[in-house]
Amino acid sequence: MYIRDFPRKVNQTGRKLLYPFAQSLLMYLKAQGLPKDIWIKLYDYDFEGSHDIHLVHSVSGEHVNPAEGHGINSLAKAIQKLQLQVPADSVLELGYLVLLWWEC
Repeated sequence: MYIRDFPRKVNQTGRKLLYPFAQSLLMYLKAQGLPKDIWIKLYDYDFEGSHDIHLVHSVSGEHVNPAEGHGINSLAKAIQKLQLQVPADSVLELGYLVLLWWEC
C-alpha cells in the first residue's frame, strides 16, 4: 500500500490538464461508474509531485483495447514509463491490491 497526500490547488482559476497519475485515477473512477460530482474533485488537487507514481488498476470485465489502460495494459504502461528492466536471471515480483465494494 502506498499513501500520498496531494495538496489542494492554491489557484483554482481554470481547469488545467491532469498529470498522468491523475489521468489514470480519473479513468479508473469513471470506469467504476462513479458520479461526476465525485471524480470532478480531482481537478481541485495539485498532482505535480506525481511524475514518478503510476496507478496500475483493473476494472472488471473484458478489456482488449490497449487504449483503455486497464489491467495488464495499465501494468505494461507503468513498466514502460518507469523504464523498468529485469535482468534475464531475475524474477519480477509484483504485489497487488484488490478492492471490492458493492451496494446493497
